[in-house]
Amino acid sequence: MYISRIKSLFNKATKKPYKIIIKTPLDEDIDLLEEIKEAKALTKSELDNLLSLIKPEKDYVICLLAATCGLRIGEIIGLTWGDIDEVNSELNVNKQWKRLKNGSFGFGTVKRKNSNRIVPIPQSTLSTLLKYKKNNPTDIKNRIFLDNRPQNASYRIYKKLNKRGLSVTLHDLRHTYATMLVASGVDFKTVAKFMGHDVEMTIKTYSHVTKDMIKRATDTVNFIF
Repeated sequence: MYISRIKSLFNKATKKPYKIIIKTPLDEDIDLLEEIKEAKALTKSELDNLLSLIKPEKDYVICLLAATCGLRIGEIIGLTWGDIDEVNSELNVNKQWKRLKNGSFGFGTVKRKNSNRIVPIPQSTLSTLLKYKKNNPTDIKNRIFLDNRPQNASYRIYKKLNKRGLSVTLHDLRHTYATMLVASGVDFKTVAKFMGHDVEMTIKTYSHVTKDMIKRATDTVNFIF
C-alpha cells in the first residue's frame, strides 16, 4: 500500500531523531482504501452475494455494519457494547479508533462534527451482532472488535474479497448504504444525518442514478403508459 508507506514516512519525519517537520501533511483520519479508487455502489443482489462470501464471523459483522449502518472503518473498530441500544435498535457513533497524536492507537474524536450521530440498526444486523457478542470476548474498554489498526482490518477484508473476484472496499459498502437509502426515497437530510455528512455533501455525492433506480423508473414508465 503506497499511501500507507508515504504516511509512515511522514510520521517518522515528525519524531526523534529526525524532527524534520512539525506535523504530517497527511490526515490520519483518511481511510487508505477510500483514497485508492472512487467508491462504487453495489446492487442489493451484489451486496447479498458479497456477504455470503465473507468469513470469518468478525469480518462478516464488520462488513454488515458498513453496509447496513453506513459506518466508516474507524467508527466500526471504535464501537463498544455500550454504544449499542438493543431496545431501540440503534447505535451511537460518538468516537472512532484511530492513530493518536502520540503515535499510538486508541479512542479519538470522530471525523467531523456531524459524524456524532445515532444510527438505526436493522433487526437482522442486530441479531447477528448479538450472536457475535456471545461467541467473542471483549476487553477492559468493552470494545466490540479488538483490531488495533482500522486500516489493516479494512485491507484484510479487501484482499479477502479480491481473492474471490470482487474488487470491493468497506468504503464501497458505506457508499452502497447511502445510495440504497436515496434510491428507496429517503430524503437527503435524513441520509446526511445517518452518514455523518452535511446535506450539501450528501446531495453532491449520492444524487447519481443507479441500475436499480433505472429499472424501477423503467417499470414505472411501462406501468403508466
